[in-house]
Amino acid sequence: GFELTEKYFPAEITSNRKIFNMDSGDMNDVLDDSVKFDLGFTCPPYWNMEKYSTAENDLSTFKTYDKFLDGCNYRLELASQHLKEDGFLIIALMDFRRNGIFYPWHTDTINFFHKNTDFKLYDTIIWEMSPAKRHPLYPQALLNRRMLNTHEYCLVFTEITDRPNKIRYS
Repeated sequence: GFELTEKYFPAEITSNRKIFNMDSGDMNDVLDDSVKFDLGFTCPPYWNMEKYSTAENDLSTFKTYDKFLDGCNYRLELASQHLKEDGFLIIALMDFRRNGIFYPWHTDTINFFHKNTDFKLYDTIIWEMSPAKRHPLYPQALLNRRMLNTHEYCLVFTEITDRPNKIRYS
């Protein structure tokens, strides 16, 4: 796995786990083309809502949403290149509002994959925020006259292939 800072996951290399404290945008520096995974899971930072570091390549420091989205999509596409055939990439993210502007991040991510890669949306899982986490947010929602966003999306992507005799489950 890749984690930019040691704060959340310190670097570790064991027989069954490798965690690198580095930008996932540089993953090809430590992974060659032969490294393939069945499943990739990521939860990118929510743009600049919480700063993870002051590093120039930290997505949480990007100045505009478009630059953030480009940086995020670049890293997601890199990760997708390391999936086995029929592997899955799961991205946990949430739409958000910043300075009164609504950013439909999950839609932007789906559109990127559909337009630029062979990966297509396989499923969407709604991950509901726990009551203990959302209850303190109610007064803020009432004050700002905004609906409270109480869920995240887990977007599940897989590569669409047309192999003969392939079993598809619907």
